[in-house]
Amino acid sequence: MSSYREIDVLDETKPILLVQDTDTRKMYVKKPIPAHNRELYNKLQVFSFSGIPQIHEFCETEEGLFLYEDYISGQTLQTVLNESFNLPEDAAVDIVCQLCDILSPLHRCDPPIIHRDIKPSNILLTPSDHVILIDFDASREFDAGKPEDTVLLGTREYAAPEQYGFGQSDARSDIYALGVLLNKMLTGTYPRYERPAESLGEIITRCTALLPEQRYASVEELKSALISRSSKSLPPCPVRKSHPILAFLLSIAAIMIGSSLSIPTKTSTQHLMQDHICVTLWLLFLVMLLCNIGGISDKLPILRRSTVSGFLFWMLFSGFLAAGLLRLLYLF
Repeated sequence: MSSYREIDVLDETKPILLVQDTDTRKMYVKKPIPAHNRELYNKLQVFSFSGIPQIHEFCETEEGLFLYEDYISGQTLQTVLNESFNLPEDAAVDIVCQLCDILSPLHRCDPPIIHRDIKPSNILLTPSDHVILIDFDASREFDAGKPEDTVLLGTREYAAPEQYGFGQSDARSDIYALGVLLNKMLTGTYPRYERPAESLGEIITRCTALLPEQRYASVEELKSALISRSSKSLPPCPVRKSHPILAFLLSIAAIMIGSSLSIPTKTSTQHLMQDHICVTLWLLFLVMLLCNIGGISDKLPILRRSTVSGFLFWMLFSGFLAAGLLRLLYLF
């Protein structure tokens, strides 16, 4: 321990410290761990799983057992949710899919390693949008010979029913937590209060079923369901991809249509010009949506969910806006 210099306190409640190796100058996280988890952490160190911090070494003192693991720069998902309440659908699904990739080799161990405490504060997001799963203090190895967990651990709302003594936790317990997590990222609350509609809501409902056998059997199956959900939605029209040439041709057509607008004979020349300008701008806006000029379609939440219905919504919305502008101009 003398070869490490304390730099900062990362968590005062545990406590977890940021330290630096005085020889290599490399940064590590020093944290206390329960003595009964030493064997589990030994296995995590040997296997070097991707998506979790690499364990450097252990140190046992009179104060207890400590481990030193790689320091990974980033912020917790809890911090992100505190700032933005919820996440876009694509970002939330990507985080869960990355967690599935992290949990997959853990669940395939013999015996399987179950995290049992998947929640926003235990998920680290790096600047490059990689997901890191931390804090395995509540983890355990699945024991087929035990009818229930001997130690009840986990976090309320995220812990599966079997973690409260109704059975033994296994890989499906982590799947339950992933369903709650996905719901939290999308709605800002828990499944018992509100759930997303359509396919993602169905996936969350299956993940959080009370009976483990009614959930997805593996994280691989859950990830497959999340990926395939997009193929069940409406086929994309030219909104996702930018089409500058098509946009140029459609813009010319929009200008021609707007300039040749048919109007009542009693309309004044001034109002005629206003009509032409408003209709032309409205048509050009639709061209921008249709061809995703400047990535405008990707920035509109409704278009991110359903291409066709989103386009129709913005067409009607912008049409009413143009009509309102025309009405306003007629007052002057």
